[in-house]
Amino acid sequence: MALHRRDDIRSVLDADIYGTHAANVAVPKYRLGPDELRPDVAHALVRDELFLDGNSRQNLATFCQTWLDEEVHQLMDVSIDKNMIDKDEYPATAELESRCVHILADLWHSPAAADTLGCSTTGSSEACMLGGLALKWKWRERMRAAGKPTDKPNIVTGPVQVCWHKFARYFDVELREIPLERHRLGMTPEEVLKRVDANTIAVMPTFGVTFTCQYEPVADVALALDRLALDKLDIPMHVDAASGGFTAPFVTPDLAWDFRIPRVRSINASGHKYGLAPLGVGWVVWRDRADLPEELIFNVNYLGGNMPTFALNFSRPAGQIISQYYLFLRLGREGYHRRAARRAGLREDRELDLHSRHDSSGSVPARVAVVLDGLRPPAGLAAPDRPSSLRRRPSEVQAVHIVEMRNPSRDYPLAIGIGAVIALAVFALGAIPLAAILPHEKISLQSGVFDAFGAVITDIWHMGWLVQVLSLLVGLGAVSGVFAWLGSPSKGLLATADDGDLPLVLQTVNSHGMPTHILLVQGAVVTVVSSLYFFIKNVSVVFFLLSAMTIALYLIAYMFMYAAAIKLRYSEPKLTRPFTVPGGALGMWLIAGIGFVGVLFSFVVAFFPPDQLPVGSPELYVGLVIGGTVLFCAIPLLMHRFRRVKGTAQPLVVADQQA
Repeated sequence: MALHRRDDIRSVLDADIYGTHAANVAVPKYRLGPDELRPDVAHALVRDELFLDGNSRQNLATFCQTWLDEEVHQLMDVSIDKNMIDKDEYPATAELESRCVHILADLWHSPAAADTLGCSTTGSSEACMLGGLALKWKWRERMRAAGKPTDKPNIVTGPVQVCWHKFARYFDVELREIPLERHRLGMTPEEVLKRVDANTIAVMPTFGVTFTCQYEPVADVALALDRLALDKLDIPMHVDAASGGFTAPFVTPDLAWDFRIPRVRSINASGHKYGLAPLGVGWVVWRDRADLPEELIFNVNYLGGNMPTFALNFSRPAGQIISQYYLFLRLGREGYHRRAARRAGLREDRELDLHSRHDSSGSVPARVAVVLDGLRPPAGLAAPDRPSSLRRRPSEVQAVHIVEMRNPSRDYPLAIGIGAVIALAVFALGAIPLAAILPHEKISLQSGVFDAFGAVITDIWHMGWLVQVLSLLVGLGAVSGVFAWLGSPSKGLLATADDGDLPLVLQTVNSHGMPTHILLVQGAVVTVVSSLYFFIKNVSVVFFLLSAMTIALYLIAYMFMYAAAIKLRYSEPKLTRPFTVPGGALGMWLIAGIGFVGVLFSFVVAFFPPDQLPVGSPELYVGLVIGGTVLFCAIPLLMHRFRRVKGTAQPLVVADQQA
């Protein structure tokens, strides 16, 4: 038996590990120490260093998983020494990886007839690299077969995804990134078509943009590229679904973004984000084996058998892949759906609404903070060197809301049609009873409706009190109409701010995207103009005078829009639009031409007062209408004349309180 003497340990008898002789020895930080340390001492030193880190469970600014089942910790422990690359030594681990790939292929609707293949990676960035490399090799094959040069490849992406910046720099590819702009915070078909050409290896929409959590419109972009393919420019797509790949299938399963779209050739996702696995695992799946060139696959035989591999690295831990398979088994579709749906509930809180609608069908469920009062958003939100959307699409004033629709090509024409029917029923059919009840000479432009109420309800039904109730309802309807017409023209004006056409003070918007300073200026101008009621005794004359000036201004804008629609049909024939007038150029000439002639006739008529209006001097009336029209047309022209030099506009200011 060994003998233990107290004197041997007396100097450290009452000390913890920090009081030992070993702990009193200086330990260098940046070079190896000369001697060993006891394991508990070294562990304590490292552990205490880590106390300075933040608590990952409290990290609300990450997309990555920060909580794991106890069973995941146990699986990570038992697999800490397993090398994922050595599939001959660890065949069971390789089988679990294969199952994960096929589970994801099924989740992302891989065609049954396709020979789908995929692999795990260290994260979604490596997965993007592999997907991009495969597409570059396929593009090079096509170009060489056509006898064309292969020295200038490019990719088209949405904003802020640094992995595509890395891919472009590392693999000598031109990056054509669609920047953030006001009213457009991601990729759109229109912006894609501006950037693609024969050297584009692929378009890479992001299904869950880092800044906004939005899903970029994969299906809409694919449709635009399908149309472009008719001109023999066939461009594939890779979907970067780092976040959305594990949310959309469970929250919005009917949303088409994956292999249901034939143009999508590969998809990547991050297992350690909404896949809920430990940090360090990503996935990439190709639609068909033909989408991954054989030249990129290396067959390694020095580990035992012949093993095909496609990766940017070699040895890596297997625990994350094993844990991913455990989570697929444990959660199933119901578990992932329940967790994704619970996260979607976070969106009930106030969120960043920089002129873009967020909902569970259009974005990853996540919290997004509102820009603080007085602070400017990131400079990319305002791009004054690009034309505003309204300058590329002639649109009626309410059309500024078209970007808020989920399916503009279907919903906007339907909304306009319903609005036209309602307007006809309210205005045209509503005027018939007035003509039937009141004599011609008693019809007033201002009080005709109430005169008809009085003639029927008071004189015939003897219910005079009901006239007051109806008058209140009419007044509320008028106020509602005013509110509806306040917002749209103001937001239309704000759209021109990207070109610097408005002074900076008028560019301020609140957290709901409403241009507060423009509304204040509008209110001041209307107040001044309405002062005519104090100087002209006949209210009907003032009302009709102001209405004539307003109508003349609107009709001028309509004439420009009709003319612009015809011009853009020739100058931008391939531009993807939310809605396109059918019939080609002839259809546009017919629709816009009839509209232009009708508006021109109405414009001329607006300068002539009706016979029953006591204007006094017709010349004065016409002069006021012409003068007011010229004045209000001159104001925007002068603002444009003295606008800031293009490119010097400041980012638009987002005001209002924080969330």
